[in-house]
Amino acid sequence: MHFLQRSWKRNFKSKFLALLDLIDNSLDATIQENIQNTPFKGKLHVYADEYKSKTTGLCIVNNSIKKIKPLERVLEAYNSLKTGADTVGENGVGLKQVCLYTFTTCQYYICASHFFVSLVNITQGCATLSDRSFVLVKDSLEGTIQLGVVAQSLQREEGPYLPSFTFSSSSSLKDQMVKKFSKNKHLNVKRCIEQYGAASHSSDPDFLIGIERLCRHANSICSNTFAENPYVFLLVLDKVHHHQTNEYVQDQWDAQQKKTVKDLLKELEVGLPKTYLHIPNNFDFTIGGKHVDFAKYWTARLVELSSFTVNINKRIPFQQNFEHQDTYELRIFVGFDSMRVTEPSAGKEASLYVYSRQSGRLITQYDDARTLLKLSAGGTMFCQGLTIIIDDIGGHLPLNPTKEQIAFGEEDRGEIFKDNLFAWVGCMVHFYYNHQLDKFGKKKTALTKKVAELSDGLKTSGLKSLDSSSFTTYQLTSKPIGQNIRVDKSSVKELPGKDTLYRLKTSKSSGTKSSTAASATSASTTNGRKRKATNIELQQLSDDIPRRKKPVSYRETETDEEEEDGEVGGSDDRKQPARRATQNGRGNANDSTDQSMSENTKTTEEQAARDPYTKAYYMDLCGDLTQRRLKDKAKIKELKKKLKQLEKQMKEE
Repeated sequence: MHFLQRSWKRNFKSKFLALLDLIDNSLDATIQENIQNTPFKGKLHVYADEYKSKTTGLCIVNNSIKKIKPLERVLEAYNSLKTGADTVGENGVGLKQVCLYTFTTCQYYICASHFFVSLVNITQGCATLSDRSFVLVKDSLEGTIQLGVVAQSLQREEGPYLPSFTFSSSSSLKDQMVKKFSKNKHLNVKRCIEQYGAASHSSDPDFLIGIERLCRHANSICSNTFAENPYVFLLVLDKVHHHQTNEYVQDQWDAQQKKTVKDLLKELEVGLPKTYLHIPNNFDFTIGGKHVDFAKYWTARLVELSSFTVNINKRIPFQQNFEHQDTYELRIFVGFDSMRVTEPSAGKEASLYVYSRQSGRLITQYDDARTLLKLSAGGTMFCQGLTIIIDDIGGHLPLNPTKEQIAFGEEDRGEIFKDNLFAWVGCMVHFYYNHQLDKFGKKKTALTKKVAELSDGLKTSGLKSLDSSSFTTYQLTSKPIGQNIRVDKSSVKELPGKDTLYRLKTSKSSGTKSSTAASATSASTTNGRKRKATNIELQQLSDDIPRRKKPVSYRETETDEEEEDGEVGGSDDRKQPARRATQNGRGNANDSTDQSMSENTKTTEEQAARDPYTKAYYMDLCGDLTQRRLKDKAKIKELKKKLKQLEKQMKEE
């Protein structure tokens, strides 16, 4: 096997990512934003390749708005058709890599488009998915059908061999193929077709059946759904590599192949709506015959969905260039995931998703992005299912060849670019979270409760894509503060968007909003006089009120008041006294009551686990108490009463 072909298999971490790369290429061919006033409707279908009730692989077929380049150029191993700064790929090997990873026989491609954009990555994808693949391309205007082959068995140490052939669509395709591949110089390709003819693991290789199957694929892109499209591209991934699980049994190869293909289709069906942000609403995208609705994923589940646009400088630190000179626009969406906050097994921390317009899809995600964005990472601050989406609308984020990571190292000043980007994102997230928390008197329990309540009324129809929606925006100004950027809260004006479906409104029980500087200063003065009494009271109550099994350390957690200190106009007067008072009053109480607390908490948490909302609410109440966030005896008494009522309710349930 040639060294380049071996390297094709190593670029993708999973079959799912390899398939996404192939789908990227198809979408590139069908979605062309620079072509206006055209009736063209993009189509992309993914389905199982079957023969006489046997599942043998996967098919990906798409039309193209432009003419497809000849396959002999598509399958060049060392020459990518991509040019310019907006292309991603390396050495024209994308297609081969994806195919060889997934399949153990040949793969065939039927192309009828001029522009299978990421030709490089097609080769990589094929190499990743299979050992044999076929490509078929229809060009109705020229009256041709092209066939290309990517197969491990065709490779030699002296160099890669990726053959392609052109046939006329005006005469019998079967007769032309039989004649062509019966010649001695094409016997190696004939053997690949024979293997494709062995649809079952127990069947013998059959050349005529292989030809018959290829002709059936060619006919499918010349009739039915794609009959009116002059340019069509079809990729056949044959014998997808099995998942080597405990269920795998050698004499059940056919059943395992069917399960593998079914699992991949299901993974695509579930994962694609989250993976792509900007698929047009009228796009004909089907998985296994089922239409994929891309509009409903984020729009349907994010509460108080808001949009921000910031200006990023790639070369100069924001501390030196805050007037947005030589910058580009980056769009940020922020909201609370109401489904994630009620899912027991899901993390509630701030999650970050990065989407690239250069590749067209989700590039990377961070399950807990608080540290990356320089936000408080202790306790339940910046949690409640907080979700951040980076939309690289200008395609400026540099990517690695397989489009799985951001490659800041490709930029001349990559570290500055990275720091500026995440500083601005962190600024908007910091403002957004505290702005929403202010609506509930800075009570995270009330915010958690409201977000969880909204999960019961999520919409599933009539939704618009992020691109075509008008979400809540804000008029605001910001300033650099040390290594961070913060919003001046006195300048904020909220502009509600008509497509923000679920709004966070202040409930009566949340009390008066405490977001102004005057109320914050007053609260700081009052709380300073009461901290010592509060700590003593907490010691007396600690034996009666359950808390987390592992109490949150004060050193790892900033209080709500401390969070505000980093904002423009925030107060620093109370920060150090608060820390000393809290630390002096907590050690002995914790030492003497840990055992009894653990026993009480164990029973209560087991009951609370039955209801994810109740558990989240309960844990936030305990967190407020154990982290010394209560300010007076009346609130402590009220909390104790609420906890007892909640325990009684969970026991009854």
